[in-house]
Amino acid sequence: YTQTGGSSVPNGTPNILNMGMQPTANSMVPVDWAGIVGGTVLTPDITLPGGAWPSFAAPSFWPVIYVDQVAPWNLPTDGQGFLIVKNDMNLTGSVSWRGVILVGGRITSSGSNTITGALITGLNVLLGQTVAASDLGSGTKTFQYNSCTVASAVSRFGGLAPLRNASVDNWPSY
Repeated sequence: YTQTGGSSVPNGTPNILNMGMQPTANSMVPVDWAGIVGGTVLTPDITLPGGAWPSFAAPSFWPVIYVDQVAPWNLPTDGQGFLIVKNDMNLTGSVSWRGVILVGGRITSSGSNTITGALITGLNVLLGQTVAASDLGSGTKTFQYNSCTVASAVSRFGGLAPLRNASVDNWPSY
C-alpha cells in the first residue's frame, strides 16, 4: 500500500484483499489474539506503560514490545521488532517500523509513515469487540510487506515442527 497526498482509497500491488463480512474475515486471520493479550502465547521483552522505550542502535535487536494502554498510543520513534498494541495506535510525524505490528483497535496515520514487514489492525473483533475503521489521513504512507523483516521479527518463535509421515535420522544436528 502506498499513499501520497490526501487519498484514503486503499490500492496496491497486489490488490488489497477484500475479506468480506466480519465472520469470514475473522476466520481468515489465524492470530491467537486472546492468547497474545492474555499473556499465554508469548512473553514480551518490554511492556508499556511501565517499561522504557528501547534504543534500536544494535541492528540485531528485534524485541517483542507489548503496549497495554487504553488511550491511543503513539509510536515514539523509528524501530524494529514485534510490536503488539492492545488498543488503538497513532503514527504521527515521520516514523517508520520494520517487522510486525499487531493492533487490537484502529490505526491512525498522519504524516510520512513507513511500515516494512506486516501490519494487522482491528484484532479486537476476534474478542467480540467493535473496532472503528482505521484512518490513513494525509501525508505519504508506505506500508510494504517484507518477508525478510517479518522473519527477523518472528525468528525467536521458530523451532522444530513435527511433520506427518516423516522421519529424522540426524536429530542431534538440529
